[in-house]
Amino acid sequence: MGPEEGPPVAYCWPFYLHMVRLILALAVVVLLLRRPNRVLGAWWVMLPVVLFLLPGYFDFTQINLIQYFSFLLDSVAVFVFAMACLWLLADTLEGRARMTALALALLVLLLAGCVGMVGVSALSLGLVLIPVGIVYGLLACAALGAMALAGVACARRYSPMRYLVWFFMILAVGVLCVMLLPTGVSLVVRAMIAGEALGLGDLPTLLAQYVLSAFIVALVIFMLALPYLALAIWSPVYRPRFYAVFRLPGMDSGDDKEYTGENLEIGNHE
Repeated sequence: MGPEEGPPVAYCWPFYLHMVRLILALAVVVLLLRRPNRVLGAWWVMLPVVLFLLPGYFDFTQINLIQYFSFLLDSVAVFVFAMACLWLLADTLEGRARMTALALALLVLLLAGCVGMVGVSALSLGLVLIPVGIVYGLLACAALGAMALAGVACARRYSPMRYLVWFFMILAVGVLCVMLLPTGVSLVVRAMIAGEALGLGDLPTLLAQYVLSAFIVALVIFMLALPYLALAIWSPVYRPRFYAVFRLPGMDSGDDKEYTGENLEIGNHE
């Protein structure tokens, strides 16, 4: 903060502001103390929380690339926190209509996202949170939407692997469409303004680049959501909660075998 041989420089380091980020982990612990979560298996949700929140406590500003994209780390932290909140509160969605449950799940993600952004910003609310909020919103909508659509795809035939494959495929296609839409619109608008024919010579190369980019982005989102999907599919604590939101046949059962349209009633055996 000054010349090595210069006079000492005073720097005020408010320790309590740097501890604000602990709000996220502490909020998860508070939710774990709710009566429905007072079981040992519920604490598995802390694994992704600790794994993805830890980088926020280290200084990466010396790395040139990260200091310009540090908001991505904050967005991931908010997403992981919000997903943990959704899983820990999903028991309140049991017995509700599917669309109502999805709407409430989206509301939980919205409120948890607001709390998460306050935590990662160390109470420094301002324009710096806009990119964090945008990226988090895209992550949350992509994950929740892919979960719901993968559930629709598995409505007649469900298995854990089938659901995960559909989840990734829907993510990849959705990301590709989101990436292609503004590019296609801009190409058409520029051609109309210039009064020229729409050039499609570079379309195969451009499409290949977008497909690769969409695959990478979908893979990142998939890896972020995978710990929670694993809990929802295989954990006896979170399986019925996930089923309460997405109504997948057989998810409230203890079996991991495939379920077909002939035995959908198994999903309501209780």
